[in-house]
Amino acid sequence: MQMREATKRDREDVIGVLTLAFHRDPVSNHIFRHEGSRPQQHQKFFGVFVDAVLDAGDAGRIDVLTTPAGVVVAAALWLDVPANTPEDHSIADLMHDVIEPEAAGRFAVLDAFMGEVHPTDPHLYLMFAGVDPTYQRKGLGARLIANGIRQWESYDKTRREVYLEASSAENAALYERLGFRYCEEEIPAGPNALLRPMWLSRGALAG
Repeated sequence: MQMREATKRDREDVIGVLTLAFHRDPVSNHIFRHEGSRPQQHQKFFGVFVDAVLDAGDAGRIDVLTTPAGVVVAAALWLDVPANTPEDHSIADLMHDVIEPEAAGRFAVLDAFMGEVHPTDPHLYLMFAGVDPTYQRKGLGARLIANGIRQWESYDKTRREVYLEASSAENAALYERLGFRYCEEEIPAGPNALLRPMWLSRGALAG
């Protein structure tokens, strides 16, 4: 597998991988409750985030893993967040024009909870990371995230602190193996869904 930074030409492939990766994710299943329409809604939903990162200039990056044939099988969306960045709910507002109204409302509630606990210290924010289900449980997610953090650090020779919200216990366990630790109370995201805020201290990346 080859890791590289995505460009706007990879937009649809990145959206496609995230759509597949999050199809059975508990938080996503709460937001998008109708399984039949979930793939189409996911494509619109993730399209908003992919565009936001691609348009963020040096403050955003999308990493992908590709097969030898060039097929994108994993993607991670990163933002470099300065200190004391004000809460930004523009994406939640935009969702009202993009996805089904009920789903947009559920996401807006969750986005508000996420904003309340988001760190004010400077950090890298891992917005989403996903692997095509066909390629899961092969260590690709860990490789993508660890190499992504190292790539950011290589740009300015500075150790980085990293924040994310794990959407399942399985994902949280993966992040713990990389050195992340829980940093806030779990965020309720539905009857059977929780977001788990996690923080990687500077220099604590394992593996």
